Amino acid sequence: MRGRAAILTAMMTAGCATPALPRVSWPTTLPWPSARQEPLIPIAPLEASSTRDVNFGRDVKLTLPSRPGYPIPFEASQTVVARHENRTVAFQAALSLSEAEARVTLVAPSGPRILTLSWTETGVAEDRTILAPDQLRGVDVLADIFMCLWPADTVRAALAEPATLTSADGVRTIRSAERTVVEITEEPATDGATRHVLRNHDRGYSLTIVTQRAT
Repeated sequence: MRGRAAILTAMMTAGCATPALPRVSWPTTLPWPSARQEPLIPIAPLEASSTRDVNFGRDVKLTLPSRPGYPIPFEASQTVVARHENRTVAFQAALSLSEAEARVTLVAPSGPRILTLSWTETGVAEDRTILAPDQLRGVDVLADIFMCLWPADTVRAALAEPATLTSADGVRTIRSAERTVVEITEEPATDGATRHVLRNHDRGYSLTIVTQRAT
């Protein structure tokens, strides 16, 4: 998706040393790319759309609800590891979700903030830093989180036809035109966290997302 891909682009140009990431069960020392490298995931050109529309595959779209409507108050931290071909990049996020507002702050693993966004019934507001590339839209970041964490019926209602969503045995599958576009698996991780693996088959990348709820 454009949102997470654009975050990766910001990291590709940071030119920082690689830190070790906490609270994850897979290898934690990840390459921090130099400014000379191409983006990990190709970024599609921005398209004219409403502030809540997200194109996340070939002719596949969802529209975020006008109000977040998350069923319970929820605060958590996330570590996201993105993989495309033979390349890997990580970043982190802090989440605060409720019926009225979804607030997300994205940071590089060493601490620099990329952006903070707030989704309410008035729209998606962004507080950007210089690390946030022009291609990055908050609504695209929210779409990844939305598809993983919101109830399946809510995600299903947000999809534009002919896309469909099925959910069974911890796996969500979004299909369109008789092909699987996105597959999301959910499983418990260590320390009470939850791990989602999102595979975007149209764009050829995966996101491993570990969500640790605040205590």
